[in-house]
Amino acid sequence: MLLDIIQVLLFGLTIGAIYALVAVGLNLIFGVMNVLNVAHGDIAILGAYLTYWFFVLFNVNPLLSLPLIIAIFIPLGAAIYILLIRKIVRISSSVEEIIFSSLIVFFGLSTFIESSALLAWKADFRSIIYFEGIINLGGILLSEKTFIALLIALIGVFSFEVFLTRSNMGKAIRAISQNRVAAFLMGIPVDRINMLSFGIGISLAGVGGVLLALIYPIYPALGVTWTMRGLAVCILGGLGSFTGALAGAFVMGIVESFGSYFIGAAWRDVISYLVLLLVLLLKPSGIFGKGV
Repeated sequence: MLLDIIQVLLFGLTIGAIYALVAVGLNLIFGVMNVLNVAHGDIAILGAYLTYWFFVLFNVNPLLSLPLIIAIFIPLGAAIYILLIRKIVRISSSVEEIIFSSLIVFFGLSTFIESSALLAWKADFRSIIYFEGIINLGGILLSEKTFIALLIALIGVFSFEVFLTRSNMGKAIRAISQNRVAAFLMGIPVDRINMLSFGIGISLAGVGGVLLALIYPIYPALGVTWTMRGLAVCILGGLGSFTGALAGAFVMGIVESFGSYFIGAAWRDVISYLVLLLVLLLKPSGIFGKGV
């Protein structure tokens, strides 16, 4: 029984770590620019589909897809910022106006990505059959793909945390998220940091999509589900809080895993959102947030 509990916990940590990659990117974009990217999950699924395509068409190891996805998604994020978001951030007179305008833009982008995925890959479920072995960790059985996804996700989250807290660019990102005007007056190139933040946020979603494709079957409408999960995690931890995104992600992943084990997979989402509602009733700003 104890080994089963540990196994369920490890799977919950794996899902939580993937949630963290997606949610941290979402929170990074919101924290720096007050832009709510409701196409974030669709972008993650785009990363999953590209990984699937690389694997099926060119026999590329899914792990080797990671640097390819990062190399594609950072400039993709920068392009999205330049073409769709820069003007909104510049001309909007309030935070509320930025949020509302970005919601409209990203609803459109979400629809475009999902429709394009339907045209390219149809509505069929697609899976990457790779890393199918079983790892025995002292009696705890864990699939190879789950172990690899957990390891890579934790490395990704840790690397981002180090970048954010130790590098000059990371400190500039944090400065802008805390006070945009003061950061500008201190000589920080706000527009360039906005563009970089968008690129990093989108690339984190792409990496999450790669790991997602290792564990779950993928289909075009899955993007909406992952956008909702990402938003739920951000709200649970506190919108705009990087620490909150990490805490919310692991709480959500572990709750879902244990809920599926003890009650049934059909109740997984219900349990997760009940926990979210309970936290918001007790602390409306989320675990680490200042306001929702």
